[in-house]
Amino acid sequence: MLEKNITSVDSIIPPGDSTIVPVKYQGVPDFTDLDPQVRKEKFIQFMLPAVLIVRHQLLEDLRHVEYIEDRKAKGDPIAPADTVFLHRMFSKYRTDSVSVLKRRIYPHPVSLVIAQAALESGWGTSRFFRKGNNIFGVWSFSSDDSRIASKYKRNGRTVYLKSYDSYIQSISNYYLTIARVPYYKKFRKERWKGASSLDLLPYLSRYSEKSQYAQLAGSIIRENEIQKYDKYSLREYEHKSGIILLIQDKLKFW
Repeated sequence: MLEKNITSVDSIIPPGDSTIVPVKYQGVPDFTDLDPQVRKEKFIQFMLPAVLIVRHQLLEDLRHVEYIEDRKAKGDPIAPADTVFLHRMFSKYRTDSVSVLKRRIYPHPVSLVIAQAALESGWGTSRFFRKGNNIFGVWSFSSDDSRIASKYKRNGRTVYLKSYDSYIQSISNYYLTIARVPYYKKFRKERWKGASSLDLLPYLSRYSEKSQYAQLAGSIIRENEIQKYDKYSLREYEHKSGIILLIQDKLKFW
């Protein structure tokens, strides 16, 4: 993975025709004072590599689970490392069923993630995104969390939002939340069937307290033509004489 310090939106690498450089930006740019259309374009470009990186890892975990499942079905021996991996996945996703585990790991399309990120962070302008890498407005209910106090209160108590070490960690936690919360069971079932971002939106209506949340996210997807990024993939890269050579990734995302 390429790491790149980001000093302004000009540091963001534009996407190719159908591929994205797997870059992890150090820091977050200031989207606040940009022209609204430029802000949207730059925010999408900033988010794309991170979402694809997280999604890539989820698909790798899923393939690993299916590899173990296949070996068990054939009666082949399971390596100790594979057993450890499977039990770690069971613990992480809070299930002891392989079929349930697969549905919980399987990630939904890039366009839906970006739409929710845009909606929850105000296209990268929220204080919680800028100060705590919290892209999706995730609340904190434990004083043990690294978190930031909101200026709002609920029932007389301060509302806190989680603070993350990186925005990639925020994306990973978002996917994990969708994977484990019981309310999203129907969402996960439809996701496993291959439903599109727009088809999945009705099952996310309770993600936020915003009224018409699904409609708002759907408008973001359609108006910014974000679904085209669902077919994008990562590029591989290597260093030679200080030059990054980009090679089309051979991995096919299903």
